[in-house]
Amino acid sequence: MESLGTPITNLSQEDLDYIIGLYDGETAYVDAQVGKLLEKIDSIGFEREFLTVIVADHGEEFLDHGSASHGYTLYEEMIRVPLIVRYPRRVAPARIKAQVRVIDIMPTLFEFVGTVESEQAMQGRSFVPLLEGKTSTGIDEAFSEATYVGDRKSIRTEEGLKLIYSYADDDAMLFDLKQDPKERKSLLNGNGESPLGEPLREHLSLWMKANQATRVALYGAEGPDQEVVLDEETKEQLEALGYIQ
Repeated sequence: MESLGTPITNLSQEDLDYIIGLYDGETAYVDAQVGKLLEKIDSIGFEREFLTVIVADHGEEFLDHGSASHGYTLYEEMIRVPLIVRYPRRVAPARIKAQVRVIDIMPTLFEFVGTVESEQAMQGRSFVPLLEGKTSTGIDEAFSEATYVGDRKSIRTEEGLKLIYSYADDDAMLFDLKQDPKERKSLLNGNGESPLGEPLREHLSLWMKANQATRVALYGAEGPDQEVVLDEETKEQLEALGYIQ
């Protein structure tokens, strides 16, 4: 079920429940297979402990905000993903509520294997102290983007304040996730302004400028040529997966 970010109005509740059930079944199947994999690793008896990280690249919307797709919006159902880290004898089983980002996974792995100095060249930040229980504080701000339609970007604070901004139509939404976890009512007034939102808008702009500076540093210019030439077989595979239309 893919609506490319546009609203769906002709789906019954029964059909929606069925589709969600299929998705839940897929999740349960993956969970069971991961359990079998970890049990197999433990049974082999390797000399070194295995560090296992399981993460999703995105969430999925099932009419939470009117559509059924991914990559077009930046609501919580889309950008809040599962992240599991298993490292026996170093990380105790726990559920951590603090905010971290996918971009923080690589520096975390580097710290675990003893190459902390490499983190200096990365945008992310290791969350090993969180995993080891040495702190309960997460990452202050997390950034996300959805460029399929409208070039949308968002910033989400550790305290649960979140700004979603569309650069294509200069439209913004501000949510307090602690009071409004399903993002139903924007805190911005009719002029799209709020004392709470302005600092976030500024930080979002600074983040974009920092990313652009990184591109210049990597490529020696404004960025690489964005045109990508695909052969027919690759195009067909991407179309089948829904990544290109």
